[in-house]
Amino acid sequence: MLPVVLDCGTDNEKLLSDPLYLGLREKRARGKRYDHFVDTFVNAARKLYPRAYIHFEDFGLHNGEWPAFRITLGEKQ
Repeated sequence: MLPVVLDCGTDNEKLLSDPLYLGLREKRARGKRYDHFVDTFVNAARKLYPRAYIHFEDFGLHNGEWPAFRITLGEKQ
């Protein structure tokens, strides 16, 4: 098992201004930018580790369904 965290930024101004915050210091990626980011990761992971099981959790309601997810499940667009 290899845990991976995809840091897509934050909209929390307190965190963005905190010098000890370790996350990406950018506004949260959303929409097509977010979809492209996750899709890029999934495609690279599947290419490098074709037999790997990719499990996602803790997606927010607005981020839980992105186009790559349907492709990952083998559905046609």
